[in-house]
Amino acid sequence: MTEIKWHFRKMERTEMNQDIELGEMFGDEAINEPLSVRLVREVIQNSLDASVAKKLKSGERTVEEPVRIRFSLDGLSNPLPAAKASRYFSGLQEHLVAVEGIDETVREKSRINKLLEHDVPFIVIEDDGTTGLRGDPERYDDPDPDSTDIDDFYWFFRNVGRSGKGATENGSWGLGKWVLPDASGASVFFALTTTDEDTLLMGQSVLKEHHVNGTKFAPHGYWSIPENDGFAMPLRFSNHDHHSTVSGFISDFGLTQRDEPGLSVVIPFPRVSDAVEGSSYRLDTKELIKAVVHNYFYPIVHGWLEVRISGESGEIPANITADTIHDIVDVIEATGVGQWTARSYRRVFNMFEEISALSTSDYTILTVPPVADDEYIHAEDLRALEKRYKVGELLPFVINTKVQHKNGSEFDTKFNVYLRQDQDLEIGHDYFIRGTLSIPRIDRIKDFKALALIVVDENEPLAEMLRDSEPPAHTEWRPRAKRVHNRWTRPQNRISSVMNSVRNILSFIENQPSGLQKDAFLDLFAIPGSGIAAESSGDSGGGTKTESPRKPIESGKPSPFTVSPIRGGISINASNSVDDMPERVIVRAAYDVPRGNPFAKFNENDFAFRNKNGLRTTLLRINLVGGDIVEDDGKSPVGANAIRLWVKDRDNFSFKISGFDQYRDVVVKIDPDENN
Repeated sequence: MTEIKWHFRKMERTEMNQDIELGEMFGDEAINEPLSVRLVREVIQNSLDASVAKKLKSGERTVEEPVRIRFSLDGLSNPLPAAKASRYFSGLQEHLVAVEGIDETVREKSRINKLLEHDVPFIVIEDDGTTGLRGDPERYDDPDPDSTDIDDFYWFFRNVGRSGKGATENGSWGLGKWVLPDASGASVFFALTTTDEDTLLMGQSVLKEHHVNGTKFAPHGYWSIPENDGFAMPLRFSNHDHHSTVSGFISDFGLTQRDEPGLSVVIPFPRVSDAVEGSSYRLDTKELIKAVVHNYFYPIVHGWLEVRISGESGEIPANITADTIHDIVDVIEATGVGQWTARSYRRVFNMFEEISALSTSDYTILTVPPVADDEYIHAEDLRALEKRYKVGELLPFVINTKVQHKNGSEFDTKFNVYLRQDQDLEIGHDYFIRGTLSIPRIDRIKDFKALALIVVDENEPLAEMLRDSEPPAHTEWRPRAKRVHNRWTRPQNRISSVMNSVRNILSFIENQPSGLQKDAFLDLFAIPGSGIAAESSGDSGGGTKTESPRKPIESGKPSPFTVSPIRGGISINASNSVDDMPERVIVRAAYDVPRGNPFAKFNENDFAFRNKNGLRTTLLRINLVGGDIVEDDGKSPVGANAIRLWVKDRDNFSFKISGFDQYRDVVVKIDPDENN
């Protein structure tokens, strides 16, 4: 029998050279999240997508068949002894030495040929109530589009950036499994999967292209049985030659001896040596509990998911279920605001008890999504809810809408909103749920003392559109994302109407003035059109909210400037109704961000009015009439995303900027230039 060890494929000279940099595809926000958050989001997402209740019952989830997931950190304090561990890492050392990005401790042990002489720390993640990785492990190419074959093993082990998931599932990018090798200091993991057919075991490593003794090897390596052409095949429990190795693996790493389908993942050399405050690799029991609650409270409260977290030796395991989650949130430090406190979560959990008792007649039905406009068809219906809202009553809504594929197919669809006033809150928050997954980076009602839950059922066509708008980490909805525009007709308005739904409902219930006042802008703008999104009390969709401080212009006092969209940018003009217009101003721009101040998070790689040498760049197109650009004198520079203007002829003044990314929102701020 071929030796079971790590095998890497030799590359041919005709092949394209390309390193695996999956982390870059997730974006900085996902990469900088704690390891606990990334592990929890991606692992649980995949397990819920593979749940027996969902796969075998046409999407119907049942309380009787929850997905159960176990995170075990016991292998950190009880590492696998070297005598046992060496059998699982033979053939790996020389490849670890040859690449960058490996944990330096692991790499140094490999360099001096001592890796196999040390005990190996590890973490274990297992699920139950899932189907396991089904399908033919020999498949090497995509199944026919019309095929009914199930090929989970193929999509998990033999694809990068590609997914075979259906429209109702949480994931779609095929990148989530990147978190498994990324969590390992050696960039490796093992997966043992049980299906109705067999139990299979294989390891995978995701390195970079590298050279060993002058030979170039591909990034992916496998702990496996290679066939004659090098194709990696898993070990089979049913194979007499493999039986003892698979059984030994289960025993060595303390995995579940299972008769039912499921998946077990072992991550050796986990990156917990960097477990310091603020590190992206911080990993401990408390952080795992917080990540589970933040991201998956919805399926837990419904009884669709149960999570057990076993810490290092001596720690009492945490069981997070529908019955215990009310108490488990005590682990969450009450140092944040909005959704990040135990207090807010308990209020949301209490909402579920009332929601479960609602009947169809209790819901307010909106035939179209709400817009903050006096002409909205349900305006009076919403205003009539004011008294119920002010006494803290739960207000449930069914909001109907339509979505349309690029192929012309149109679908009726809907989402639910649950809203309540809560004067005890320091800051309002709306929790967004797609399917079973929380979408954490959306906030729309911080300036209201209200709590809201927005739920899009996974079987709704709207959920598919929203999923297409999400980045690989599934942390937000991006109405202008290229991916969603490639598949759907006019997705921007549909997605924005969901994100802004609660805010627009509250504009009627709390009797706030609606309608865009074109002569009374705030000092911070976001303008609709061509990637520049509206932000005002009358926004009916298409924009995203910034969290920067805003100071409204005094009532009745018009702004000295009007801002309007043009193709790919904005046009700033002097207002005819203002006498005391500043002679010199500073115009600042930045791409909007889901959280925080967009100007503080500006990156010169986004765009710039001038380059590092102080010269104006051609990346943005500028047209100025009735004024001049004032060059910085070096005493009070304004930064690459700002420009000084001298308003010479106010009657004809016009400043146009274009060339922004059409798929991102831009906010603009105009201030008097106090240094002139």
